[in-house]
Amino acid sequence: MDSIIKRHHSDDAGFCRHYMTLYAITLGMEAQNVFEFGAGFSSYAMLEALKKTGGRLTSCDIVPQKPQDKWNFINANSLEIFPIKETFDLVLHDGSHEKDVVEQDLKNIIPLMKQDALLLVHDTEHKDFQLKEAVENALKYTEHEKVTLPYGYGLTIIRIKEDFGNGKVEIKWRKST
Repeated sequence: MDSIIKRHHSDDAGFCRHYMTLYAITLGMEAQNVFEFGAGFSSYAMLEALKKTGGRLTSCDIVPQKPQDKWNFINANSLEIFPIKETFDLVLHDGSHEKDVVEQDLKNIIPLMKQDALLLVHDTEHKDFQLKEAVENALKYTEHEKVTLPYGYGLTIIRIKEDFGNGKVEIKWRKST
């Protein structure tokens, strides 16, 4: 946890201000099956939370990584890995920043998400990318809710309300009384 806090307070990446959010979302969602486009320190933040939930992470990136226990790493271009036969309750997109690639990645992964799953897309407020438009295009026909955190180049959080027949995210934790 100390390494996540330290990186959160650094200025070395646009995602740095979101590491604690990512950890909290992964833990709060009681995530069991997480998919990530792109890999890096965000992978480690999610893996820390997944140690508590018992879940696992699948990441896809063209830059090789050294996966750990509960981490399936696919060293490939994201457009070449589908179809995938798994379903996901949390997805992070911080891979390609090309509008058309991001849009296709999202179109490929959304039908694999559970109802009430969360889809996180980074850099949606970055002035050099058209990721906000990619998100809008990919979600055009999908029932969803969304909000964008405006800092750190933007992190758009999308709750998939559509039922694709993949089950529903069920959060079991309740406050002790």
